[in-house]
Amino acid sequence: MSYRLAALGAALQLGWIALALALGSALGSEAGGLAALATPRVALFAAVCVGWAVAEVLAARPGTSDPMPAGAGAGTDIALALTTGLGLWLTLLVALFDAARASLGASAAAGVALAAAGIALRASAVFTLGARFVTAARVARGRALATTGPYRWLRHPSELGLVLGALGAALVGASPRAALCTLGLLVPPSLLRMRREDGVLARARTAARPTTPSEAIHG
Repeated sequence: MSYRLAALGAALQLGWIALALALGSALGSEAGGLAALATPRVALFAAVCVGWAVAEVLAARPGTSDPMPAGAGAGTDIALALTTGLGLWLTLLVALFDAARASLGASAAAGVALAAAGIALRASAVFTLGARFVTAARVARGRALATTGPYRWLRHPSELGLVLGALGAALVGASPRAALCTLGLLVPPSLLRMRREDGVLARARTAARPTTPSEAIHG
């Protein structure tokens, strides 16, 4: 992931918090307006979201990347990316609203720990692939398969980190509804993205000569 793409993601994350607070205010929710940040659980939830954005910016690497998929399958890549983003946004929105009605407790600490683990896993995937961390599932010829960092043990650390981070955020918000959003709206497109990446890599391995290794480049 390039610095430009990471900065865009961070801006969207911070913009989401502002939009959610404004929406809450318009709906008369306890999670509305800046006053909601005075609620300990809401403040903790917001800190997790900001920390997530900062972690991805810090994990970014210099270089250029192609954030918009192109070529065959571009429509599928874009649709899956948008669906995944929408699932994450709805999960966080529901968690924020529920956090305003909950007091601090052991679940908040457990949620921070789970979210931190997910964020760290995703950030390590971003750092390992660097500017080659993009939305599209594609293969760059002439490079070895990524086997360093979290890719040494996991095939899809970015997607797993995303889901763990969302579940942790739901726990911080004391929100079973947000957890259901994660399982119903975020996990399915994430699984489809994993399957698509595996298919692209399998086809590349079949087509590649033994002397021309390939590297899977994915988000």
